[in-house]
Amino acid sequence: MPREPRTVTIHAIELGAFAGDEFEMTVHCSKGTYVRTLAEDIGERLGCGAHVSGLSRTGVGPYAAAQM
Repeated sequence: MPREPRTVTIHAIELGAFAGDEFEMTVHCSKGTYVRTLAEDIGERLGCGAHVSGLSRTGVGPYAAAQM
């Protein structure tokens, strides 16, 4: 089912580990961002496709993972 477009802000994307056809990234983004869709969009732009195999939230607003 298609999602309605929405305006989001990507404050930063940091590439972490990279090996073969897999990589890790850290994303600092606004609320409402679908990180799985962001990964698909990145894969589409690279022309190779992409999907998320693991996802963890490290913070929300002023709260770190340990406080959530």
